[in-house]
This record gives sequence, structure tokens and C-alpha cells, in this order.
Amino acid sequence: MMKQNLIVVSLAEVFKVVELANKGGNIELLRTIIRELPSNGITVEWLKEAVFEAGLRKQRVICLLPNDLAIFKTLTLPLIPMEQLAAAVQLEIENINGECYVKIVTQQIQAEMNLLKVAIVKKEKYLAHCELWQQAGVEFQWAGFSFRGIQNFLNFHKDFLDNQTETQIYLEGSSKQVSFGVITGETVLFKREFTPGIEELKEDRQEILDDFLEEVRLSIAAYRKLSSEESLPIKIWGFGNWSKVEFLQKKLQRELKLNWEIPERCRLTGKADPEAISQVAALIGLGLEELGWNTAESLRLYSQSRQNVINYLKFWQAASGWVIASCLIVTGILFWLQAGVIQHRKDTAWLAAQEDTLLKLRHTETVTRQKLSRLNTLKTWQVDNGRELEFLTVLEQNLPEGTVINNLTLESGTIKDLSGTTPAVSYLLNRLKKVPLLQDLKLKGTITVSPQGELFHLEGLIHEKVSK
Repeated sequence: MMKQNLIVVSLAEVFKVVELANKGGNIELLRTIIRELPSNGITVEWLKEAVFEAGLRKQRVICLLPNDLAIFKTLTLPLIPMEQLAAAVQLEIENINGECYVKIVTQQIQAEMNLLKVAIVKKEKYLAHCELWQQAGVEFQWAGFSFRGIQNFLNFHKDFLDNQTETQIYLEGSSKQVSFGVITGETVLFKREFTPGIEELKEDRQEILDDFLEEVRLSIAAYRKLSSEESLPIKIWGFGNWSKVEFLQKKLQRELKLNWEIPERCRLTGKADPEAISQVAALIGLGLEELGWNTAESLRLYSQSRQNVINYLKFWQAASGWVIASCLIVTGILFWLQAGVIQHRKDTAWLAAQEDTLLKLRHTETVTRQKLSRLNTLKTWQVDNGRELEFLTVLEQNLPEGTVINNLTLESGTIKDLSGTTPAVSYLLNRLKKVPLLQDLKLKGTITVSPQGELFHLEGLIHEKVSK
């Protein structure tokens, strides 16, 4: 069966749709749609109509996040391993902002400290955005940031758009703000947001233009100080709807010696509207990532249903590893037993003298067969989806980043021992108390500290099964 085309959608200031197809490794741009949003705000009814007219239902869809859903902050943290760093950033942000999706955008090391730029998306707002699309009949697989799409677009078009230098700088304009970014390859070197936005710039008032040029100067100076680079490319790319502020081109050239260029063509085959390329470039960039041109996934926000599938697969990958290891042990024991049988045939008299040993071997064989029988019931246990499976699945979904489970003893609805390491036991317990199925887990013994984090032992009962 032919694979579905890919749809990339966005409600970032306008309703935008890009449809792409991968035909034997050749990515084709099939269509673009740009439609103004209603002046009185987006409603489910309006979005349903737009989705229906664009033919988006039952399609393979990903989403470009509106810029106003993301907040960007700078953090300074000690030098620690990347796994612990991600958990520390998550904890730091959630202590201030509540439940959030946090992605590390840039990482610089200065004075033996991590200087980080992080993207923060409130979980509540993201889920509301997903629900709006779902009510209109669209469920996207994942959502991505605009800067990531622009990064992919520029990298894909290197040497095609005369962007031959490794380092690229760009301005992405929206009605209320402008994003200044510096990228090289797969690395975001610098990112900064400032005002005024395009709506104010359209007024063509000198004081507003002066503010804009000063913000660009400050952004360049901040990047140079951070990177110690003396020079930047003389070309600056423009993404977004800059059609009514063409006068900026001369001002950037005259004041900052920067050549302003808005892309009007792309490397993809198919029909491309030159006036639309700069507005849909970020969507094209995310589409290229999904179609296999770039397989990095660290900056994606998955839908809840997709994330549940990912968590489920991770759990069963871990479980299958345990099953394989157990089978290898059992196989070794069976070979050992078989060797005993061969030896019995060769030297019956010697085995008779070793009657006690033989009895022990027979006992081991019985126990081994019992364990094999239990292993054979694992698939049935998975299908039945009992309380234990639900407990393990929910536990996997709610473990803080950086948490490693070393031992789990579970028997007839009772957790005898759940032990491992985590960046902060207090934060782990707080997370578990919020989940009905896990709220009966209690700390057993004392907390000790190791190089991997804080060691913990938990015990308790599996709470009453959550209704589905």
C-alpha cells in the first residue's frame, strides 16, 4: 500500500498547510495553503470548516507550534552529565512554572558552568492546542518549534540558496515580536526574541525602526560576546510575512551592513509560490525531518496518544531484555542437564554413586521447567492487561527524567521492593502521590546519596485499578 503523504499544519497567526510527498527519495511539495484567521478568534466550528476544505481528515499530520505557546529562558547550571542535566532543567523549570514540556535549545560552557537556552511549553496550553485540532478532526503525531523548522530548511538548502557559509543568521517575524537566530549545522548557537514586531514596523515610523535596528545590533553583540566570534555572515535571512516592510532591506544594508534576503524558491520539486516560501519554510523544515531527511527527535513534542505508545514500547523493550536473559540462563541449565544425561549413559556406575547429586539435578530440572512455564504465560499476561501491567505502564509514564529502576519485586498486588536512583527522591515521591495507581507507595528505610543520584527503596500496595 502506498504510504500517505505528509501534512504539516499551523495556526501561527494564519492557518497554514503544507503537503509533502517522498517519492523514491525525492521530496515533492504538492501544495501550500495560507488562510487568514478570523478576527474574533479561532473557534472549533471555524477550524472544522478549514480542515474540511483543506482535506486534512484521516491524514498523516504533524504540527508547527505557534510561537506564543513557547517561552524561552536562559539558565546557568553546574557541569553535569547530559542525562542528569535534562532532569535538573526539568525540575528547575517545573518548580517555577508547574507542569511543562522543557527542551534544551542551546548549550554553552562558560567558566565551568552550563549556560543553557531552554524552550518551555506549558503542558496545559499544549494539551488545549491538541484538543482544538482533535475537535476539528485532526490528530497530529507530534509538534515542533518554528526555529527547528527554519534550521532544517536552511540546512537542506545549503548551496542552493547561496548560503554557502556554515554559520547562518536569520530573523523570523511575527506580528508582535521578532526572533533572531544563529545556527550552524545541527546546532542552534544563539536565539533571542525582541520587539517591535511586524505590525508596528508596518507603520514605518522612525522611532520604531530605530528600536528594531538597535535590537538587531544588541542581538549580534550578545552573540559575539557569547561565542567570541569577530565576524558574522553578511547575509541575514528573513522568514515570515515581511511583504509590507520591504524598506527594511535598505536600512539593514545601510545601518548594519547586512544583506537582507527573503527566500523565494526551494529545492523541492513541485509547485512553489515564491511569495509563500518564507511563510511556510518552517513547516517545510519540520516535514523534511518527518520524511527522513533529518531523524533527530530531541525537540519534538508528541501527542498524548503517541507518547503513550512510545512509553509502552520502551517498557516492553526492557521487559523483552529480561525475558531473553532468562531464556539464555534456562538454555544453559538445559545444556548442563543434557550433558548429565550423556554422562549417565557413558558411566551408569559413576552416576549411581552420585545419587544425591542426581536428585539435586532432577530438582533443578523441575524448577527450570516451572520457570519456563511461567515465561510462556508472559504473552497471555500482556494480553490480559492486569493490574500489574497497568501499574508498570503508569509507573514508566510518571518516573522523572534521570530515574533508574534497579530492582522491582511485585507479588499479588503488593510491591515488596521498588528501588533505584533518582536526582531527587522528594520530587519522585511528589510525582507518585499525584497518580491514583501509585499513591500508596511509601519510602522504606533511609535515603542515601551515590554518584548516580539519590538511592531509594519504596514499598506499598497497588491502588485500586483506575477506570479507563
